[in-house]
Amino acid sequence: MDARCQVIETELLRMYVEARRRNIPLQIFLVFSIAGILVYLQPVWEAVLWVSAGLFITATGHALYARFLLNPCRPEHYRGWLAAIIAQRICIGLMLSTMVLWAWNPEIPAGNLILVLLIAIQIPLYAMSGGIVLPIFYSEQLFAACAVAYGAWLLTDQWGHP
Repeated sequence: MDARCQVIETELLRMYVEARRRNIPLQIFLVFSIAGILVYLQPVWEAVLWVSAGLFITATGHALYARFLLNPCRPEHYRGWLAAIIAQRICIGLMLSTMVLWAWNPEIPAGNLILVLLIAIQIPLYAMSGGIVLPIFYSEQLFAACAVAYGAWLLTDQWGHP
């Protein structure tokens, strides 16, 4: 890859990080909003544990993004920064997507539907900012898409549809 392409990739990553950094208050709001639904489906301590994990991962992302923006990223460091950002985004994706596994309550189908819809909402939100750096975009979409498909399968099974 030539130097000009590396500079462009680095600039796209910087744009992504700036967009993500602006979205952190929204992410915190979403974590607490989802926790309100989790309290309805699961014991309070599980929701508190989930919120704590969500806030920790969000704070880690904020620190990572701030460090990226403070240090001028040279094209030769692009892959390292990309890997670190993808790892943080995968943690967020796992945190949200695993709700289908641990927060599922067979006694409350409507709550489970809301759970699947909350995960599905993440897909376009990720696409709005992550689409400019394709490796990040794909890593963000993977877990959410799998969780929505699995949740939809569980819902059809739960509601008696073949």
